[in-house]
Amino acid sequence: MLIDIDCKYPYRVYEEIIDAEDLDMFNLISYRHLDYRILSRIKEKGNKELEKEFLNRIGATELEQLMIDGVIGEIREKKKKWVLSNYIDERGYADKRRINTTEIMCIYQEDIVSEVLENLQKKRKGIKEYTLLTASKLGKKEIVEHLLETGVDVNEEGKDGWRALMLASLNGHKDVCELLLQKGAEVDATNKYGQNALMLASLNSHKDVCELLLEREAKLGEVDSRRHTALMHAASGGGREICELLIERGADVKSVDSTDCNSLMLAAENGHKEVCELLVEKRANISAVDRDGKSALTYAASSGNEEVCEFLLEQGADVGLVDKFGRTVLMSGACSGNAVLCGLLIERGADVEAVDNTGCKALMLAAQNGRRKVCELLLSKGAEIDYKNKEGITSLFLAAQTGHEEICELLIENGANYNYRNEKGITPLLLAAENGHLQVCRLLLKKGVGEEELALILAAKNGHSWICNLLLENGVNVDTKSKEAVTPLWIAAQSGHVRVCKILLENGADVDMKSRESVTSLWIAAQNGYVHACELLLEYEADLDCQNEGGATPLWIASQNGHLWVCRLLLENGSNVNYRNKEEVSPLWIAAQNEHKEVCKLLLEKGAEVDLKNKEGVPPLWIAAKNGHKHICRLLISKGASIDWQNIQLKSPVLPSKSKNIINSLMVSFSENSDNDVKQQENIVIPPLYTEHHDFMGLEQKESNSLNNMREIIFRAF
Repeated sequence: MLIDIDCKYPYRVYEEIIDAEDLDMFNLISYRHLDYRILSRIKEKGNKELEKEFLNRIGATELEQLMIDGVIGEIREKKKKWVLSNYIDERGYADKRRINTTEIMCIYQEDIVSEVLENLQKKRKGIKEYTLLTASKLGKKEIVEHLLETGVDVNEEGKDGWRALMLASLNGHKDVCELLLQKGAEVDATNKYGQNALMLASLNSHKDVCELLLEREAKLGEVDSRRHTALMHAASGGGREICELLIERGADVKSVDSTDCNSLMLAAENGHKEVCELLVEKRANISAVDRDGKSALTYAASSGNEEVCEFLLEQGADVGLVDKFGRTVLMSGACSGNAVLCGLLIERGADVEAVDNTGCKALMLAAQNGRRKVCELLLSKGAEIDYKNKEGITSLFLAAQTGHEEICELLIENGANYNYRNEKGITPLLLAAENGHLQVCRLLLKKGVGEEELALILAAKNGHSWICNLLLENGVNVDTKSKEAVTPLWIAAQSGHVRVCKILLENGADVDMKSRESVTSLWIAAQNGYVHACELLLEYEADLDCQNEGGATPLWIASQNGHLWVCRLLLENGSNVNYRNKEEVSPLWIAAQNEHKEVCKLLLEKGAEVDLKNKEGVPPLWIAAKNGHKHICRLLISKGASIDWQNIQLKSPVLPSKSKNIINSLMVSFSENSDNDVKQQENIVIPPLYTEHHDFMGLEQKESNSLNNMREIIFRAF
């Protein structure tokens, strides 16, 4: 679970894994969390096997390996260039490693820090300053002292404004904090998030550090970017002694953050009963609510903290409180899944049938979140099993939608209507099929539910191949049509779901069945660029040159959209490269219009006629020039495109200014070439070169009509 779920667990979880000294358990820790704290803990345990595995997983450099092995002499013999190449400065993020060479050196080899830094400081700017921060968070007092003596600023800021005092405070290194303060560290300095040293020490319950900082007159009333005080940090972290210390020094228990959340709410949310007891004793307002109308009891219920809820209820917390979303405390508890807590709330008067602003009840929320024991409890307390919210959704709908098979089974056993359809025609089976929940679909099909055909369409649309297979095994018509008159195969091809297409074809789907617009599965797959889907459909003998209502073939539509690999596949299978649609537009023409250069090159290589005109007599070169596609024009001319366009009947206005000089400059370029010069191509007439300042009105009448027409086209192109 640790390796598969991308979330960060409390550090104590990783500590316990390391303390167990089990290699298999250690390898469950995500690569993203292998940081300096983990390595420090391994070193403390002295476990060489875990140490070796840690280094292997982070891809330790040779320098780092020598540091850990303690081979100092060999490091000293290495040249500076080698040290630089093996020294990893920054800690990575996302998929990169989370520990660097500086951290490893400070953990294992304090004695060589000054030597290594001396070699690096000229090439690695700020390396000493960064080492100060690293040594401070690791509690390496001697390194910190040495760096400060060499002139490193005690208030040097690292990334996001972190300073040495903050890092030492966060990790509880009192002796380092004392040293830093003696050297002039600013006690109330804040990082990017507005956190100061006192807040960070409070969060991790480092009482001795908090006392030191308070002695140095750290300000209690400071707030971070979320307006959290040091007391709020301590309450969130569960440090009762810290909270007590801060309150004694004057911290306000009634302070609220930017969402009107107070210290009691934070302690309740995190399950810190002892802190809650202290805060209530110090007169924290138990009835206070935040901006969303949630109280400390709501926060405790949302987190499933039974003991905290019980304490707050004993202190008079309102069990019937409703937040601004209409949610009750019981609803929050139902979502958390703690059935004992929900039972406690019901005993104290919580309404099982209360409805929130969306029309949902506690049973629906428990079903949606897969909370079986809570569902059982609520049903035993009389919850209405087929209650419908404003959209006609029942508890079974929500359980089916989220794939909770056990909940669906429980609800059906208790009489839930599994054939109910709401006003929009939605059923539990449709929701399960749409969201890919195979076991729920299997359960509902065993019960004999209807709407299997629509379920197949939804499963195909969303690429759920196993559900498609299940529905076909249950006798659903493979060529059933949606309200848009398209089949599951057509829908799967539209989204490129190859596996679904294969299952449908293996079960006899009609490969050439058309939509209302005469579009086949191959056509729609080609339009969207799904080459593997096209390949599969062709294996099942799909009509290669099928046409839609406009006469466009799969090759034509793929050319229009620039899908090179689809075009290549279709041509290799024999598609007609010069087939024109009802407007007599060829694949090359439409590719040129849309500036798909690679597609144009492919089509020309496969025999496309370079001058094939549309119904108005316009060739590809003209439309490319009109749209300012210089590279397409260059390609077409190099392939022999003619510019003798005397038969074109122009129906469009003068071409845009961006087309100016395209043909002109290209013709100059080609006229300067030798053997391949475009002038030498048969039937090519090269016009005089003009600019926008030329006046064509004065041309002599003796010039041929052909040349006049051609010049008019070039003039318009300019």
